[in-house]
Amino acid sequence: MDPERNVKRLRKLFGVSRTILKRAARRPSVSDQEREEQQRKRFQLLRELRQQRISSLGANQRYVLEICADMSGVDTEEVVTGIVDESKYVENLNGLFEEKGPLAIMLCNAYMIGYPPESGRYQEKLKYTVVQRTICSRADTVDMIGKWMVVYRQQNERSIDNRTVSDDIGLFLINSDDRSSCLNVVKLFMDQVLKPSIEAVTEFGLAEKEQLQKFFHILNMYNTFLKSSDTTVSTLVNFDVSHELFKGFLLVRWQIEASSKIVSRVRLVERYFQQWLRQIQSILVEGKQIQRDTPDAGPLQMLVNWRRMLARYTSITEFVTSRAFNNHKDCLTLSRSSKLLNRWAEIDNQVTLALNEAKDNVRYISSLQKFWDPLYRSSPDDIISSLPGLMVAIRNVSKTAHYLNTPVNVTGLMVKISNQITITSKNYITDNEHRSLWDISSSELIEKIEKCKEVIYNYKNIYVHTVEEMKNSNEKPWIVSSVYIFTCLEKFLQRLDKIKWIANTEITYSILDRIMISGMEKFNSMIKGARITISSQMYDPLNYRIDNFDMDFNKFVKEVEEAEVEMQQFVKLLSTECPSAESVMLVLKRFEALSLECLCLDRRYLEVAEMLEKEMFLLKDVYNEERGNPFIPRNLPPFAGRIVWIRSIFKKIDIPVQALKLRQCVLAHKKAQRTVRYYNYMNGIICHYEMAYHKAWFDYVEEFRCLLNAPIMTISKDEALYTVNLDRSILQLMSETEWMWKLHLEVPNMAATVTYCKDRILQPATTLKLTLQRFDRLRESLTPVFINIMRFRLQEVSILLKPSLSFITWISENLQDNVEKICHKIKDVEIFFNMILDIEEQRILKEMYSVSEFLYIYVPEEPVSSYKFLEESNKLRAEIGNVYETHCFH
Repeated sequence: MDPERNVKRLRKLFGVSRTILKRAARRPSVSDQEREEQQRKRFQLLRELRQQRISSLGANQRYVLEICADMSGVDTEEVVTGIVDESKYVENLNGLFEEKGPLAIMLCNAYMIGYPPESGRYQEKLKYTVVQRTICSRADTVDMIGKWMVVYRQQNERSIDNRTVSDDIGLFLINSDDRSSCLNVVKLFMDQVLKPSIEAVTEFGLAEKEQLQKFFHILNMYNTFLKSSDTTVSTLVNFDVSHELFKGFLLVRWQIEASSKIVSRVRLVERYFQQWLRQIQSILVEGKQIQRDTPDAGPLQMLVNWRRMLARYTSITEFVTSRAFNNHKDCLTLSRSSKLLNRWAEIDNQVTLALNEAKDNVRYISSLQKFWDPLYRSSPDDIISSLPGLMVAIRNVSKTAHYLNTPVNVTGLMVKISNQITITSKNYITDNEHRSLWDISSSELIEKIEKCKEVIYNYKNIYVHTVEEMKNSNEKPWIVSSVYIFTCLEKFLQRLDKIKWIANTEITYSILDRIMISGMEKFNSMIKGARITISSQMYDPLNYRIDNFDMDFNKFVKEVEEAEVEMQQFVKLLSTECPSAESVMLVLKRFEALSLECLCLDRRYLEVAEMLEKEMFLLKDVYNEERGNPFIPRNLPPFAGRIVWIRSIFKKIDIPVQALKLRQCVLAHKKAQRTVRYYNYMNGIICHYEMAYHKAWFDYVEEFRCLLNAPIMTISKDEALYTVNLDRSILQLMSETEWMWKLHLEVPNMAATVTYCKDRILQPATTLKLTLQRFDRLRESLTPVFINIMRFRLQEVSILLKPSLSFITWISENLQDNVEKICHKIKDVEIFFNMILDIEEQRILKEMYSVSEFLYIYVPEEPVSSYKFLEESNKLRAEIGNVYETHCFH
C-alpha cells in the first residue's frame, strides 16, 4: 500500500503544477533531512551490532550450527545469518555452553515474513515478503510445529569447552507436521530419537540378556501405547455445533421456548439434531461390524481397538450430556417433534449398551494383558510355559464377563493370539529382524524352526485340552471354529516345513564342497545356484501370505531333483566303467560315504551282485587249474602259502558279499539270491581246501619230534669238520606256526612250544655256527711249525665238543651253558695262538734288524767291485723279505 496516496489525491484536486512539485521534491525540509540522518545512523548501528553478534560466535557455537545446517540441508552461513538476526537467539545459543545454562535449545529453519527491524539487514521493500531464515529459542518456549533441531546437554553443572563439546552436546531432528498436543511430541521423540539411540548401543555393562529383552519390550510397549493413544485422540468424534444458533437462540430457557414456536428455526434445529443422530448411528454401526484386522494384529490390537471404541463412545456420551445437545433436544421437545425424539430414545439405549460393552471389554481384556505379555517378548520355552496360564485366564474371563463371551470376541481373541505366536516365531528366527533368514546357518535355522513348531503344537494341545475340560465341567463352551483359529498357524507351519526342507537340502549337499570326486562339481553348482536364486528374492519368505515363495520353492525342488537324477546317471556311468565287482564296490563305497539317498546305490549294488556271480564262475576255473600247484608268495612256507592262496581267492568274493549283507533289500532280490547260493557253494569248497591242508600240517608236525632230539653238532669223518646239526625243517616249522597264528588257525602244542622257545634254539645255533667257523679258520691257519705247540689246546676243544656230538640236543636244559663253554674255550685258543704269533713276529723283526745293520756297516777286507757288492746285498734283502712275509701271513 502507498502511504502517500491521499496526498497525491489532494494535489490533483487543487491542481498543483508538476513544476512546483518537482521543486518541492528537490528541496526536502529540514525535519525530513534530520529524520533520514537519524535513520541512517540507526541502521549503521544495527549493522555494527550485527557484526558484533557474528564475532561473538565461537568454535563451539559454529560446531553446533554446522551440524544443524547439515541436518536441515542448508548452507552453514545461512544458518549463522539467521541466528545473528536477534540478540536473544545468540544469547540462547551461548547460554547452552555456560554453567547453569539451559539444558536444551531448539533451532528451526523455516519461511517467515520479512526480516526483523533490529536484525541489521532490514529492508523496507521486503517488509511483507516471505523469506527463509533460522531462529533459536529455548525449549520451554517453543510452540511445536514444523521441523526443529534439538540441541541438548546431559547436565549443566559446568561449562562446556572445546575439548568436550562433542561428548557433552547431543543433537537430533524432530518433525511435527501439524500443531499437536504434547502426546504427539512425546511419540515423535520416542519413535525418532530415543528408540534408535538405545538400539544403537552395544555395551550395556553388567546387564543380562533377559534384562535387556525385558527393557526393550517395555520400551516397545510404551511406544505402542503412545501410538495407540495418539490414534485414539485423533479418532474422537467431533460434532458440528452452530454457535450462531446455539448462543443466539438456544442459550437460555426463554430463548428455547421462543425458538420452539418459530417453524424455520425448529427446522434448523431438526437439521442439526438429525445430523448428530446420523453421526452417532454410523459410529454404532461401525462398532457392531466385525473388524478386519491386519495379519500381524496381536491380542494387544484388540485392546487398542476397544480403547478406541470406548473413547469414541465416551466422547458421544460427553456430547449428549452437554448443554448444547440438551438445549437442542428441549427445543424439539417443546416443538413436539416426536419422530426425532423417538429415534433418539432408541439410539440413546444403543449408546448406553455400547458404552457398557466397551468398558466391560476394556477392563477384562486389560486383565489378560499380563498373561499374553510373554507372547511379545519371551523365548519359545517361556511361551510354552505361559500358555496354560493364558488359557485358564481366558476361560475364567469368559465365565465372568458379560460381553466378552461372544463367538466374535472369543474367536477374535484366539485368532490374534495365533497371529502373535506367528509374529513371535518370525522374530525369534530372524532375531527381531536383525538378521536375514538366508544369512542364518542351516543347522541353527532348523533348530529354531523346530522350537517354533513346538510352540504351535503346544498351543493347539492346550487349547484342545481346555475345551475338553470345559465340556467335562459342564461350563458354557466357546462357540468358535478351531479351523478359523488355526488356519494361519497351519499355513505358517507349511511355510516352515518348506524352509526347513531347503535348509536340510543345503546341509545334505554341503558335503559336495568337501569331497574330491572329479565330476561332482557340476551338481554342486546346480544346487547352489538354485539356493542362491530362491534366497535372492526380495520378499519375506516367512510371510505365508506371499504366494511367490511357493512358486520359487517348486522351482527349487525341480532343480534339485534334476541335479539328483544327473548324479544317479554319473554314478551309474562310473560303475559301468569298472572291470570287476571289487573295483565297483570301491567306487560305491566312496559314494556311500556321502550319505546321499538320491544316488540310489541299491540298484548299483544289485548290478555288483550280478557281476560277482560271473566272477565266481571264473574263480572256480582258476581254482580247478591251480589247486594242485598254486602260486605261493615269496618267503612263505608251503602249507601257509596254500592257505594264503585259497584265502586270497575267497577274499575276492567275500568282500563284496559282506558289503551286500548290509543291504538286505539287495539280498532279497531274486537276482542276488543266485549270487548268494553260488557264494555258499564256493565257500564250502574253499573251506574244505583250507581244512585239508591245515590237517595235513597237523600230521606233519608230529614228525618233527625226532629232529629236536638230534645232537646239536655233527663231524665229518674225512675232513674232521664240525657243523651245526639244525635241520631246516625246524625253521620251516617255526615259520609255519607263526603264519598259522597270523591266519588265526589252530596250532599244535608242540609247534607252539617250539615257536615260543624260538630264541632258545636259534640264538645258541647261530652263536655256535659262528664260533665253529672261527675255529675252522684257526685250524686252517696253523703251519707245521705251530702244530706241536697247539696240539694240546686243540685236543681240549675236541674233548669239550664230544657231548655236543652225542647227548646234547636242541631240547636239552644245558644247551645254552654248553654253547657258552665252547665259545669261551675256542676264544681262549684264539688268544693263545695270537700270543704265539706276536712272539714269533718280534723275533723275526730282530733278525731282520741285525741283517740290515750288517749290510750297511760291514766292509770286506778284500776289494770287491761295486757291481758284485750290489748283487750280494739284493739277494740277502730278498731272502729276508720272503721270511718276513711268510711269518706275517701265518
